[in-house]
Amino acid sequence: MGVPISNPAHGSETGPIAAVPAGVERRETRSTDIDEHAAALSGWDQCYTQLDAGPFRGLLTQVGLPGITLFAETTNLKLRQDVAPPPNSFVLGFPLPSSAPGLFHGCPAAEGTALTLRHGEAHEFICHERMHLSAVVLELDRCPSWGLDADDFSRARMPPIVGGPAAQALGAWVMGLVGDLAAAGPMIADETALASLPALIAGRCLSLFATEERPAADLSPSQRYRIVAEARALVEAAETEPPPLTVLARRLGVSVRTLEYCFSETLGLSPSTYIRNVRLHGARRDLKAAAGTDATVADIAMAWGFWHLGRFSAFYRDMFGESPSETLRKRGARA
Repeated sequence: MGVPISNPAHGSETGPIAAVPAGVERRETRSTDIDEHAAALSGWDQCYTQLDAGPFRGLLTQVGLPGITLFAETTNLKLRQDVAPPPNSFVLGFPLPSSAPGLFHGCPAAEGTALTLRHGEAHEFICHERMHLSAVVLELDRCPSWGLDADDFSRARMPPIVGGPAAQALGAWVMGLVGDLAAAGPMIADETALASLPALIAGRCLSLFATEERPAADLSPSQRYRIVAEARALVEAAETEPPPLTVLARRLGVSVRTLEYCFSETLGLSPSTYIRNVRLHGARRDLKAAAGTDATVADIAMAWGFWHLGRFSAFYRDMFGESPSETLRKRGARA
């Protein structure tokens, strides 16, 4: 099941909107209070600020499937939305034809675009006058059951906003699903179609990004920074030897050339040099911790992927001003 759809506080009208078959949860909420409307979206951390005078009216329709929540949202006034998606989720939002143009992180967002929201990040959306959008919330830990890898949805090359016919068609399709499922339409009655729907939705969301890679020089500074930040996180998450450069690039969904360009422009050094420095620091920590054990310099060097001990010693001395064996002896003498 998707994120459980719970009732918000009093002050809004909330309830199931049709008979619910196994594996589907549906709820519709009509609100006249902006805070209660923001709180009605299950699992999100949200704060809405009204920017126009007048009485607020909001409508939220949520449909929960195994691992996926679909929703459609309508508001009637100019708003600023500060939102954070549920933990371990990936979200695509689609402004619909009846929605006034808005701004997502300061960039134009209107009909025909898809907005990318990642878990663990705060997002700002300003909608002008009437807003009408549909959205898909994917629980990333369900990816294996859909034949997908969760890493596919955290690739650095995914831009905050995707435009074009594919984004427009996907948004309209999602809105159609919300309407059909909320109204207990034909798909609800087809158990086979209903069971395969989550994998179909996730696959179509991912296919939106299946485009040729942009030239590295065309990436914005923020996109280059995001690629480097995600690469650093993967490197630093490794307990010993970090992934090779080719593996790192593949996991990020970019070419080695793009990864090298982003590191050069952002940090002023190559990814290979950065990875080597991380390995050297890891080896140094292990050498310091090796006092009183049988661990040798060779053991620790090889654990961090340094197979040529002479080169390891040279790199180590250049970085820290002493040899690996000196670090090991100093630590042992202090113990």
